[in-house]
Amino acid sequence: MQSPQSACSLCNLYGSLAAVWRRARLTDPSFAATFAYLGFRECAGDAECAGAVLGAYLEAEAADCDGDGMVGCTDFGVLTVAGPDGCRRGAAALSRPQQAQMEALHRCQREVAYMLRVPKANC
Repeated sequence: MQSPQSACSLCNLYGSLAAVWRRARLTDPSFAATFAYLGFRECAGDAECAGAVLGAYLEAEAADCDGDGMVGCTDFGVLTVAGPDGCRRGAAALSRPQQAQMEALHRCQREVAYMLRVPKANC
């Protein structure tokens, strides 16, 4: 079994895109003021800035991508790897690389649930 740290590298969904960062700077005055000194690359390497970008993106785009009636980890995973268009198409329409990323997320969820002894992982 992989160590939880390596298995959960995809749980750290800080792979924010430059377009998302630009959007946050344009649409969120608080974000723009707080992180005005950071460019995209610096923001991506800063946990607080990257977390704020990703949080704002997920909050703005939150949707039920997998059709289970809830917005949870899988939906946020689909949004992160495939964007809002991928979410609208549904989890079944993901490309092979995107499916591989989602399977890694599901493995991570199972490992965390096992470690916490939770019946079902649903952030």
